[in-house]
Amino acid sequence: MKKTLKMLLLVAIIFVSVLALTGCGNKLIATKEFEATETTPKHKEETVISFKNDKISSVKMTFTFDNKDETKKYVEEYNAMVQLFKTFSEEENLNLPELKQNGKKATMTLDAKTYAEILDNAEDANKTREEIKETLEKEGYTVCSSILTLQR
Repeated sequence: MKKTLKMLLLVAIIFVSVLALTGCGNKLIATKEFEATETTPKHKEETVISFKNDKISSVKMTFTFDNKDETKKYVEEYNAMVQLFKTFSEEENLNLPELKQNGKKATMTLDAKTYAEILDNAEDANKTREEIKETLEKEGYTVCSSILTLQR
């Protein structure tokens, strides 16, 4: 029994060491807190950018508000703007994501194609993982670089 426990402990230590050395793996996790403005309540944003071959494969954004009512209002206003844009836009194939509410959180997920369309800038859409990390840090985001962020 002791031998099995020692073996499990050794495997756990090796696993944690590998995670610590690789950081976030194929993801960047960026967080930032925003103060309230005239149009947006105080909230925290977490953006998880997944990569495949050093190119963006998906982006998931999560906005956390202080209460469900603020979240609901933000989601409704955002989704109304998306619908309005879709109605009057001449671009038929533009796939704008809608926000979904789950309690005090609002989330949206973008695939690489949608992300590139929203940016409308090929240079920004084709940035490498390191270039995106640098840009996010310049914009005031805290970007994952340790195992502690993985355990959310």
